[in-house]
Amino acid sequence: MKKLLFLFLGAALSLTSCRDKCKDVECNNGGRCDEGECICVEGYSGEDCSTALEPSKIRITSIEIQDFPDDDAGADWDPLIETDPDIIIKLTRVSDGNQIYESGNFDNVAPGTQFSIDALTIDVISVTEEFTLSMRDYDQTSADDPMGDITFNLWTGGSFPPTKIVEDTALGIKYVLHLSYTH
Repeated sequence: MKKLLFLFLGAALSLTSCRDKCKDVECNNGGRCDEGECICVEGYSGEDCSTALEPSKIRITSIEIQDFPDDDAGADWDPLIETDPDIIIKLTRVSDGNQIYESGNFDNVAPGTQFSIDALTIDVISVTEEFTLSMRDYDQTSADDPMGDITFNLWTGGSFPPTKIVEDTALGIKYVLHLSYTH
């Protein structure tokens, strides 16, 4: 009888040690379970990998201009020569007013035209800071006409989307920023 009891206890212990320790463990954001513990992918932490870690750098790799004002409060952007706007994009850090990017001049951009500024390497180290995207109509003979400014935060936590939409429907301006992250 003792032999049978030891045999039964040994089998029960063996079955318990073979139990899947990951059976009831859910790992988020691409994490995987190993021996009952979540192993998180880069950029996430926490018991279930649900906490996004602040990146050390965000790179803006492209800026798509998807919408801009058709006119200057009912008037042509360049009334003396009756042409469409010559668009310049500027990115400025709000905290100190430092401009960190200025595009070249896009001549006579017709209303409804969408275009991109590609192959950018705009590195942002203070990822939670506020920035302003400014659109201007370049004028050679006078001050540039403001088309609209939008202030935004590049990263607000939670995840690492490959794009960020920055828009102001009242101004009629919409950008799509293409991003990459370094942790």
